[in-house]
Amino acid sequence: MEFLYVSPMLFTSVIDPLHWMFAKAHADGVLAPLNLPPSNPRLSLHADDAALFITPMPEDVLVTKQLLLQFGAISGLVANLDKSGLFKIRCDNIDLPNC
Repeated sequence: MEFLYVSPMLFTSVIDPLHWMFAKAHADGVLAPLNLPPSNPRLSLHADDAALFITPMPEDVLVTKQLLLQFGAISGLVANLDKSGLFKIRCDNIDLPNC
């Protein structure tokens, strides 16, 4: 039963590249910058859940979807986009079409 103790560590090791994919997309200007303090992450992970913070622009939504699909193809950890949600925070006046 040692695998039970290694499992969270293994998940962290495997999911870490997703963080770096989003960091690189931000650094390369593919994702629009967020007005967050440097200590606030763009990607927050907990157990098997992830919270991604992006600007409310269709381009960023599509880039995020592409990054998740690429990560799934590389790692085998596939995001179920049908069970995922898009929640707007403090931007109710912005309309996002079905991306």
